[in-house]
Parts: sequence; C-alpha cells; structure tokens
Amino acid sequence: MKPSTSTDAPPFADDLAPRYAEVQQALSEILESAPFRASKQSQALLRYIVSHTLAGRCELLRERVIGVEVFGRKPDYDTGNDPIVRARAAEVRKRLAQYYLSSEHHCTSVRIDVPSGSYKASFEWRSDGSGDSRAPSEEAEQTVSAEMRLEPHQSHRFALRRAILVASLALASLSAFLLLRLVYTPRQAAFDLFWSPVFNSRQPVLIYTGTNIVYGFRSGFINRYAEEHHLQTHGEQFPLNLEAGQKIDASDLSVLPDGFITTQDAIAGYALILLLARRHRPYELRYGRNISFGDFLSRPSILIGAFNNRWTLELTDGLRFVFDGGDRIRDRSDKQRVWVAGGPRDYAIVSRLQNSGTRGVLITIAGIGANGTQAAAEFLTDPKQISSLVRKAPPGWSRKNMQVVLHTTVVENNPSAPDIVATYCW
Repeated sequence: MKPSTSTDAPPFADDLAPRYAEVQQALSEILESAPFRASKQSQALLRYIVSHTLAGRCELLRERVIGVEVFGRKPDYDTGNDPIVRARAAEVRKRLAQYYLSSEHHCTSVRIDVPSGSYKASFEWRSDGSGDSRAPSEEAEQTVSAEMRLEPHQSHRFALRRAILVASLALASLSAFLLLRLVYTPRQAAFDLFWSPVFNSRQPVLIYTGTNIVYGFRSGFINRYAEEHHLQTHGEQFPLNLEAGQKIDASDLSVLPDGFITTQDAIAGYALILLLARRHRPYELRYGRNISFGDFLSRPSILIGAFNNRWTLELTDGLRFVFDGGDRIRDRSDKQRVWVAGGPRDYAIVSRLQNSGTRGVLITIAGIGANGTQAAAEFLTDPKQISSLVRKAPPGWSRKNMQVVLHTTVVENNPSAPDIVATYCW
C-alpha cells in the first residue's frame, strides 16, 4: 500500500473542502521550504502523516506500518533495533520548527504540527495571514479533529455521525467534566503551578539564548585563495576546498562570537515562545552579547543553554547541581553523583529560582550538549512531564526553588523524551 497523495478536495462537504485545500497548500509550502527541500525522507514522512490524518486512517499511523509504507522495511522488522520511524519523526518536528522560525514561513491560514509522542498531524487555523491564533472559542470551531474523515466513499456516513454527535452532546459534556476532574485538571494544575511565577507576572518575559563561537576566514585569505585557484568571485561566497594537512595562520581567521545559534537552542526557544503565545504573555528575545545583568531584574527570565551561555553558568554556580568540565554535571552535596555526557547520552539541568537575587523568577533550560537543551525545553513545556515531576516533589514545592537533572538518549542527533534522574527543592 502506498501513501495517498491526492490533493482533490472531498465533494461531500463543501464547508470542509476549503479547509482541506488550505492544508494541502500549507503542506506544499512546507515541503518546498529550505528545511525540507534537502530531505526526501522527511518530505515523504510528513506527506504520509498529513494524508492519513486527514483521511482518519489512524491504524496506518503506527510505527511499524510507517516503517513498512514509507521506509520500505519488512513487515516483521524489529522496531527496537531499527528506530528509523522515531528518528525521522523527530527530524520532521525539528524541521517544522525551523520552518516556522524562518522567514520562509508565509503565515498561511493553517499551521501543521506533529505532536511529540504521536504520528498524527495536528492542524491549527489562524484568523488571518498575520499568524495570530484565533480566540479560544473560534479556534475550537476551526480545529480539525484527527478523526475527521475526508474520503469520498464515506460520505454516506457523515450525516449519521453528525446526528450522533448532536444527540450525545449532553453525555459528552458530563464525561468531559468528569475526565477533567479525574485526569486533566491535576495535570494542568501542576503545570500552571510550575509556570505561575511566569504566567502571573505583569512584565514581559525575557528569553535569552547563548551563542556558539564561530571562526571565519578574513577577506585577505579568501582573496588569495581565489587568485591561486583562478576564481572570479565578484563578492559572492564559494566553498574552500582545503587540502589535507594544509595549515592556516591565526591571522587569517576572525572570531564571530554572536554568529551561530544551534538548531536545538532555536527549537527550545520556539517551544517557549509557543507556550507564552498560547497564554497571551508578552516576551522579549535576546542572544549573544545583547544582554546585561540589569536586564534580568524585576521580570521573569528564561535562559537557554549552558556552556554557550555564561549567564546560566554564573547565576547557577552556587546551586546544588552544576555543570563541570565541559562534559558533565555534578552534585555538590554528594561527590559520588556525577553525570557524564557521551555517545548517545546527554544530560540537562532545569532550574526554577524564585529567590535568585534578580527579584524576578529565573528559569534555566540547559543541557551539557545542545540535544540536552532541546530535551529539557520539551520537558518543561509538556504538562504530562511536569505532572510526573511534581509527584516526586515535597509539599509546598510550588513556592520553593527547584532543580531537576534530566537524561535523554540521542538517536541520529534527535533527543528522546527525557527521564528524571535527580531533583532538589529548597
């Protein structure tokens, strides 16, 4: 069976046909964008996920089925030893984040995402091309359920499902109320309590991302190289094919301290922006040297990164869990506990400091490596993960300072959902 790629709008529901067309238009723009253009596998997977989500074929959105249909694996292949689907799904999520952060994003009326932990697409409609989300009531009306079926041969079932839906509203409302009380409310309450110092502040939230140092060739070296290789540059860039063992003098290099933000740090920042936007909280982005200690005073601040962010290292240096040696985290209260990154392992520290000396709540999201930082950001923006954290926390934790050490496994440069390895409240 091959994934459906039809772009024809369904004939049975004229009011849904424009939505279907909007999704296809948004998907086309995404697949033609720079983040996806160079990856045929990411294109194929996203096209497959969107197609079968729209068609309501949930049984085809499972890891093994995707491995067979999209990546040509045998039906009995071992998903444990061959994580191709999980790795490529993480890659698709990363590329979607890059797309929505880039200038290529044309602010189409629908936003496509693949939520973590699922292989079904989600669709969020915008009120206009500005990229602003609809009001909550409008957004609910404009969100397409993953169970929506857009196949022509099922049109005769549409009226029946609609009648059943209307007849079941009272029962559904009661069920939803009970479900919220039993499941959703405690989880969301824990999430809101963790983030309450940020959500309740009247000041814009400062998000600061560290940058990695990059070295570039000075113009003199480039001109000499072009002359030696008979290249006519006319000012444009070109690749330097350096020979093995060729030495470059330090005078030919220049330091670009604010020239590079890792993809993982960008994804972490995107997750935080999305969280704040959904709560209608204003924010301000800073990076590199465009910051001073005074910027952290009297407002909530979130620091992204560790060894590429000196403010994270300085403001958390006196805490229990600290970064050390460039590749490890150590427990200052228990010298036997050290977590060292390497191979597929990465670790991160999440700190929430309500009495940090800055007079505003300070949250740090920092991995030993960039993948650890991304995993920590995904942890902090997931109500389910926060709920698992606070179940281990002492009474009154919401008013205390908190540190959490996380572990993540990295597969093909994509971090898995992290595990909690240590916590401390005071």
